[in-house]
Amino acid sequence: MEVLGKLLKTKNKLVLFFLFLNLLACSDKKGSFLQVPEGVAAESEQYIVVASGDTNTRSVVSYDLTGQLVAVIKNFLLDVGTVRGLSILGPSEILVALDNTDRLHYLNWNPDDGVVEDEFFTGLGGNVYDVESDSSGNSYVIYSNQIRMYDSNGVQNGNPYINTTLGSCVLSNPRGLHYVSDGRLIVTNQGGSDNINVYDISDPLNATCLSSEAVGNNPYGVVLHSNGTLYFVTQGDDQVYSANVDGSSTTVIFSTNLAVLNNPTAILELPNGNLAVASSGTDRVWEMDVNGTIIGSQPLIIDPTSLNITDMEIMDVSN
Repeated sequence: MEVLGKLLKTKNKLVLFFLFLNLLACSDKKGSFLQVPEGVAAESEQYIVVASGDTNTRSVVSYDLTGQLVAVIKNFLLDVGTVRGLSILGPSEILVALDNTDRLHYLNWNPDDGVVEDEFFTGLGGNVYDVESDSSGNSYVIYSNQIRMYDSNGVQNGNPYINTTLGSCVLSNPRGLHYVSDGRLIVTNQGGSDNINVYDISDPLNATCLSSEAVGNNPYGVVLHSNGTLYFVTQGDDQVYSANVDGSSTTVIFSTNLAVLNNPTAILELPNGNLAVASSGTDRVWEMDVNGTIIGSQPLIIDPTSLNITDMEIMDVSN
């Protein structure tokens, strides 16, 4: 205290500033000095979570927003489950759709504390692909040519919730899902005329078909961007398209270039507004702007941990 008093008497602001910095450096990050005050939201970090569907990896992997590997969250090699889809239930919470073992698997991951996991629902059967969740904790999973819905406790609602034919919407080899906060579910199909279906799922007891638009070329991943434009990838011509919300008025924003995109699967909106697109044929994730211009000269993600990428999500992890 005597030393501190002398410093105060000198009124040397520069010295005080460096003293303050020294106190910060010596304080325990988890201690009371830097503790988040009561009533103030904790900071969160954002990660890109990737589903690796290759038989040699079968895992869920996290990367930071620059594409650097953070952690293998869960490896499913031992139970031979093929990771087909990911859904973010909440901060740190991931729901994984697994084909072959035909189940939904719950993961709660924090980079500091590791992972807590549990079975969410088992015994799906059929061909399992993507999964999406709404703000109420209900989850929707592609099951062959149906979509099944499970509440936050893993209880199935309806059998199925969306059947193969509902109004003018027909599910024919559905592959990708995207949930919209206003209660719409967007579905891509690789059978029939390769339609994009839009359903109203605001009623947990009854879904309705809003539209069905033929787009061709085997659409897979789909995302409704914050700019109001729908973006989706196609495996028939290895391109990226923009469209109206219902899939109409399509425009190619990224033309075929197999050195970049080969058998694209997942697409998402990054926090900076750009798109991340997964090329499962080359095991890479590329960043591009909404006009289809590649950002940088190298992939956003290129890592032997993530092979045959099947899905991607952005997840917030609270600290």
